[in-house]
Amino acid sequence: MPDHLFTYLLYLIYGMVFFAMGVAITSRDTRTSNLSVARWLWLFGLFAYVHAFNEWFELYLILHEHSFPAGIPPLAEFTKLALLFISFGFLLLFGMKVFCVIFPGKYHRLCLMPLFFISIWLLSMVVTQT
Repeated sequence: MPDHLFTYLLYLIYGMVFFAMGVAITSRDTRTSNLSVARWLWLFGLFAYVHAFNEWFELYLILHEHSFPAGIPPLAEFTKLALLFISFGFLLLFGMKVFCVIFPGKYHRLCLMPLFFISIWLLSMVVTQT
C-alpha cells in the first residue's frame, strides 16, 4: 500500500506542477512584453497542459489496473502515447520558435532541422515495420 500511495502522490503532484505552469504561462498578457519569445510562450503553455493530462491519465491507468484483467487496452496505450507525442510536439515547436528568434536571418533554415530528424525517424519506423 505505501508503494501505491507514493506512486499516487508522485503522479498527482507531477501533473499539478505542469498544470500550474500552464496556467501561469497562459494567464499572462504577453502582448506588451519586451521579451522577444513572449509571443511563442503559448506553445510552452500547451505543452504543460497536455503533459499534465498525460501524467493524470497514466495515474488513472495505474490506479485502475485491476479493472483490466486482460491488461491495459490498446486504445488506452495509444491514447497515452498520443498525449505524450502531442505534448513533446508542442515543446519541440516552442524550441524551434525560440531558436528562430535567437538566430534570425541566415540561420533560419536550421529551425527546420528537428523536423528533418523526426521525418527520418518516422520513415525508419515505417520501413522497419514492413
